[in-house]
Amino acid sequence: MNSKTKKSFLYLILTIVLLFGSTENVSAEKLKTWVKTTDGWMLKQKNGEFVKDNWGDIYGRWYHFDSDGIMQLGWFQDKDGKVYLLTEAGMGMNWTYYEDNWYFMDEKGLIKTGWIYDDNAWFYLDKTGKMVNGWVYYKKNWYYLKKYGNMACDETIFLLGKEYLFDEDGAWIR
Repeated sequence: MNSKTKKSFLYLILTIVLLFGSTENVSAEKLKTWVKTTDGWMLKQKNGEFVKDNWGDIYGRWYHFDSDGIMQLGWFQDKDGKVYLLTEAGMGMNWTYYEDNWYFMDEKGLIKTGWIYDDNAWFYLDKTGKMVNGWVYYKKNWYYLKKYGNMACDETIFLLGKEYLFDEDGAWIR
């Protein structure tokens, strides 16, 4: 290979890496194909078979497919009892908005419940995983979760003309 050809080849490789992150992703992901059917979306693998009754990923997003190979949407419980929220953008991760509610999933996509600490604030998720707003009674204390779900901490809030004071742990003082 002469030096001009080598330069062109290296330029092509560099362009691919900059556009796609690595040469590995280019070949692997291009060999997976989404197929739209009347029943929904299917994921065709590089060997020509569809993902069925299993998880499949494309560009780092995970999807679950039923026994017919159709991408599943909504709440999904696996055979181990783990619950996931599946959207058209893939398995829910972190905060996911679904059917007019916010839910929080951990790094494995599992739905969280109870108190969580995220982005320097406390949030409360009910037993279904839905983010709660308003008053919560927990371990003999009242807490107030504001409009965006974050708990009032070390502050005074005015609600319906009344003043409410919260300590540094978020408990209502008066």
